[in-house]
Amino acid sequence: MAAVAVPKFVDLQQDAHAAHADAAFAAARSAASMHFAKGLINTPAAADQITADAAGATNLLDLMDVDLTLWAVSGSTIEADLGTVTYVITISAAEDYTSSPPVAATLALAP
Repeated sequence: MAAVAVPKFVDLQQDAHAAHADAAFAAARSAASMHFAKGLINTPAAADQITADAAGATNLLDLMDVDLTLWAVSGSTIEADLGTVTYVITISAAEDYTSSPPVAATLALAP
């Protein structure tokens, strides 16, 4: 019976980690969208914008409602080691309030 229970438990852990990463990505997208919408009304200082670098990733992580003991900034990415997989949220394009029309930050999640 244990031979059946252990693989099932491992699968549930991997599913839970993937769900956690999906939730964090949703939090990142929501935070970026709300930040951008607020910025359309009152453009934030350059230091507070979500940019494709460590400063922008830090700004985004500060806006996200996630466990900061799991997620950390590395360059233009926010990463977490969940189980045996490293999940990475990448900022591939920065907010741009000067273009016409303005452009929100572009994010991607990779396991």
